[in-house]
Amino acid sequence: MPEQKLKISVAMINYNYGRYIRAAVDSVLAQTRAVDELVVVDDGSKDDSLAALDGVPGPVKIISQANAGAASASTRAISECSGDVVLLLDSDDLMGPRRAELVEAAYTAHPTAQWVWHRMDLVDRVTMEPLGPGPVLKGYTAGLHDHRADVAHGKLPLSAPATSALSFRRSFVEKLLPIPSHMHVHDNYLKLASLGLAEGVVLQEVLSLMGIHNSNMTTGLDRDRTTAIRSNSAVDQAMAFRPLGLTRLADRLLGEAVVRSGGGRRLSPDRRRRVLQVLGEGGPRQWAITTAAVGVAVARTSRERVLERVSRG
Repeated sequence: MPEQKLKISVAMINYNYGRYIRAAVDSVLAQTRAVDELVVVDDGSKDDSLAALDGVPGPVKIISQANAGAASASTRAISECSGDVVLLLDSDDLMGPRRAELVEAAYTAHPTAQWVWHRMDLVDRVTMEPLGPGPVLKGYTAGLHDHRADVAHGKLPLSAPATSALSFRRSFVEKLLPIPSHMHVHDNYLKLASLGLAEGVVLQEVLSLMGIHNSNMTTGLDRDRTTAIRSNSAVDQAMAFRPLGLTRLADRLLGEAVVRSGGGRRLSPDRRRRVLQVLGEGGPRQWAITTAAVGVAVARTSRERVLERVSRG
């Protein structure tokens, strides 16, 4: 009896990427193993994104909603998928032709794996000129990975790739929804939660292309602005991981946010309040736990100075 195939869904969100989205959709529909559905959530685009999708053939579900942000749009896109496996794809990126085929094979070979990630190359989305491999990722070796014990102790031995290299079993990723709507770098929530809660597979093949252009989130931003985005996002993630039981990971992220943001200088007022709530109410012990999570030795006097600085912003 032939082995039953998994049902493969692709979840894509879009905001004002009308000049890129049709090529992204076409790459999904050109797989060596045809996907079973593509769900596109347009998050209130003001350009010609929806017009660019006119006449798209195949099993494509297009949903248009009022602008609610990337986290909300991603939650809806994943929720609307009906497949056994959900592949993520940004609307300015491209899928390699064998992505669905090889990802399905990995899930089939590893029934306990809840996520399968792979490598990406970079491409200029205007000229389509190859720009080389994506970032070097720590611990990104081929095979089955189980880092739950490491993450439980606040360690991250594996660096996760960008959105368009991610896939999950739907039964698993649904448990992580909704993605907190205020979260700026929402895909990091899915990555880190997955490392802390389940085992998965890393593939060494390059199965997606990351589009580089002047509208990428951090392209053209100065170092302070990029640091601010990452610091604020780390606070968001720390708050989201505590209810999942990943408290040591939350401590590490909060410590990183405090250190990177210069004691809160680059945090938004709301996030400064959250830091104060955890570090202030938790007292010296929580401060020690949090700073130790990122290898920062701080005396109580330093704690008091930082808390004062966070309060001032």
